[in-house]
Amino acid sequence: WIDEKSNVLESYKSLISKEFAGSIHSVNFRKPLIAAKSMNEWVYERSDGKISNFINPSTLSSSTRMILINSLMLKGSWESPFPTQNTGQQPFLRKDGTSVSCKMMRQSSELYYFENDDSQIVALPIENLNSHLAFVIFLPKKSPDDLYNFYYSQDEKKPEGFISYLQYLKKAYVNISIPKFVVSQKLNLIPLYRSLGIN
Repeated sequence: WIDEKSNVLESYKSLISKEFAGSIHSVNFRKPLIAAKSMNEWVYERSDGKISNFINPSTLSSSTRMILINSLMLKGSWESPFPTQNTGQQPFLRKDGTSVSCKMMRQSSELYYFENDDSQIVALPIENLNSHLAFVIFLPKKSPDDLYNFYYSQDEKKPEGFISYLQYLKKAYVNISIPKFVVSQKLNLIPLYRSLGIN
């Protein structure tokens, strides 16, 4: 998504189209509501209506020249499905110690699992995908107020962090209850581009 006053080489447009199956769109960033609406519609369509309002108009300004948006949506079923009849409202404990009622999915089945004194790790494989893909949950065994310490101890004290636990996952019979969820993420690419020498 580029500002309408910017020019893009035809050779680059061709490369984006042929090599990445992408497209280049022109918008007027000086009209942030209209520009954001166009981008959000694009994201909404490509996420089958799962992601809306991804771009906040307040993040756009007259100095914005380009926004790169990529959409990756995994459509797969859990290898071990959560039975619909086991989904219901339950309390979910938040990091501040309070709880909120939300839809929780539950199942008891054989899954990839590991635990030690500090952590519980479970992998939920996704079926019907060509690659070996799983959604991995890392859960601290201590109180919710230790959540940040749990994360940063993995990130900073151990160079390999959470990834080192994956080698210990073994099939085990597990009772699991997790909230129904949607995951999305925004990344600021400016530091990455600057590290590549693009200013």
